[in-house]
Amino acid sequence: EILGVEERAYYNEQVHDSLDTWSPTINLNRDPRWGRNVESFGEDPLVCGLNGAAYTRGLQQEGKDKYLQAVVTLKHWMSYTVEDYHG
Repeated sequence: EILGVEERAYYNEQVHDSLDTWSPTINLNRDPRWGRNVESFGEDPLVCGLNGAAYTRGLQQEGKDKYLQAVVTLKHWMSYTVEDYHG
């Protein structure tokens, strides 16, 4: 929640030009050779989904003025599907 408040404050003071956070990364971590394992919640789809939902609710929740604090953009959900990559 505090991150959303800070994001809104930066936006209001024109430190940032957008409320978009480009996070969280919710792709499944199925292969340790992937190299960006610290960005993922793990390989369990349920855990990734629950953590992604909680992260989104916490960051975007409306403040006391009924404005979004931040805008979450879930990263890499469909882009890095290793199982379907043939090239």
